[in-house]
Amino acid sequence: MEASSKYLFGERVLLGLDVAWGQVHFDIFISAFNESVRVRSVFDQVQADGKFWVALPEYGFSDAELPANGEVIRCKSVEEAVFMREIENFIGRDRLSGGSVCVDITGFMRHQVVFLIKYLKHLGLESFYAVYAEPSRYGRREDTVFSKGDVDVVRQVAGYEGAHDPSNTADDHLVIGVGYDHNPIARTLGSKDRAKVITMHSLPSLSADMYQECMIRLRKVGIAGGVIDDVDQLYASANDPFVVASVLSQRITPLMLSGHISNLYLAPLATKPQALGFALFYIKELEGMPASIILPINKSYARETGSGVGNVWRYKIQL
Repeated sequence: MEASSKYLFGERVLLGLDVAWGQVHFDIFISAFNESVRVRSVFDQVQADGKFWVALPEYGFSDAELPANGEVIRCKSVEEAVFMREIENFIGRDRLSGGSVCVDITGFMRHQVVFLIKYLKHLGLESFYAVYAEPSRYGRREDTVFSKGDVDVVRQVAGYEGAHDPSNTADDHLVIGVGYDHNPIARTLGSKDRAKVITMHSLPSLSADMYQECMIRLRKVGIAGGVIDDVDQLYASANDPFVVASVLSQRITPLMLSGHISNLYLAPLATKPQALGFALFYIKELEGMPASIILPINKSYARETGSGVGNVWRYKIQL
């Protein structure tokens, strides 16, 4: 069965793994290949004329490891603007922009999820669908690591570079979505060490224990005081990008319009739906303002971090 909720930015549907998939058919379905059973099971279930796996260099799959079901787009670049052009060139602009498109965001990196929305809007799509499959739990619980190695760079995401004023930084603000991975959080905080920090916590979390695991992780690495106790805090559902966008709109937009923020930096470091919500908020309300989305970028990521398949969500995104 489906459970549906409509919001200002779109519609969220909870999909059952048995009957709901056959009710919607897409022209194009795109998913990033990794070793997660939740990614592979969704790919098998979705009904589409064209189904495409994206093999990302960050996962490091060899040709022999790539799937036989569906067409495979092997992307060579880690730059989000280049990787999306590689996808467009493979599928074809007319085909990509002329029908119904669904993207499983589960296996993509956050900066790719954020850029993808902007790119599809650039192609002229008025709406598209996104799918996100939750894990039953993360494999190593509070010790789960998503990115591998040290952060390569913290930078603006292409398409989300703001018109910043470097001469006026007295009221710079950093809104950071708090996730499990401590190193990217620490690096992002360090890149804007003079900014006032607002944290967004995923509450409700994907499951009852995940919020506590995230807090345990932050305390273990010794940055709890900077992230949890001494800053302003926001809360939004981990699996609802529309609630994330609405919470940001209610809190941040008045501060921007009143001049209480000189430069704004958004860093969604929790779930992929949270990243989707940050991007929607930016596109709808921050274009042309001194605001940007910044993210820590790694050269490699874990191929699998979760165990099992939890809830599967489908979002209709209004652009």
